[in-house]
Amino acid sequence: MVTFNAPWTASGTAALNAEPSTMRGDAEMHLVRKLRRSHFDAAVLFSPSSQSALPAALLCRMAGIPLTLAHVREPAHGLLSDELLDDTAADDDTRRQLALVAHVGMRTADERPRLRLLPKDTHQMRNALQQAGLRFGQRYVLVCPGGGGARHCQPAAFAAAADVLLDAWADDTAVVLCALPGEEAALAELRATMPQRGHVLLPTVSIGELAALAAGARVVVATDDLPLTVAAAARVPAVLPGEALRREMNFS
Repeated sequence: MVTFNAPWTASGTAALNAEPSTMRGDAEMHLVRKLRRSHFDAAVLFSPSSQSALPAALLCRMAGIPLTLAHVREPAHGLLSDELLDDTAADDDTRRQLALVAHVGMRTADERPRLRLLPKDTHQMRNALQQAGLRFGQRYVLVCPGGGGARHCQPAAFAAAADVLLDAWADDTAVVLCALPGEEAALAELRATMPQRGHVLLPTVSIGELAALAAGARVVVATDDLPLTVAAAARVPAVLPGEALRREMNFS
């Protein structure tokens, strides 16, 4: 696995801004060199509908990857060998990505997302939960307040969703607050909104750790595509805060 702090994402920018200004551009050039040494035949660029895949396409071209596939909103010319016009009205990001690979003939009979948890991620998150104050085996609701775009919600909406779930169960289910790097401000705002019920975790540093947290949750409350997709892959119920759900369903 090759990881990269992309400067066109919030989490990537946060990580890169912590580096000395003299290192600007080093991460991109390091990635290009690593990709070039790997001699990849092709690249499929998965991106959310709110984000352009062209910055990643440029890096792939610099790395000499001959075949590149991505969604586009306008012709990418020499940046891509294959492209699919983006349907910005699509509300299912997983199906959107499946349509992308189907464009070049790759299809699957089982469209459900799947993930494989690594023992190190599960162990690390189990320790983090205990350090946050949860008892071993205690059930919890995972609340991920990050993410923007059309589903963006105020902290109060996340807190209200968690309160409804806890009141319905009326047991010792805890609330675990989680955010990816770069989303610390949203985490702090939400923590201040629900001081009695929130157990704060440090921002996760990998998709694997987020997956381990989601897999152990009773329910995931989120608006961002990443935690929602991870929850679906882990077969864990996920809900949108009421504010986002009303917009998603076009309720007034």
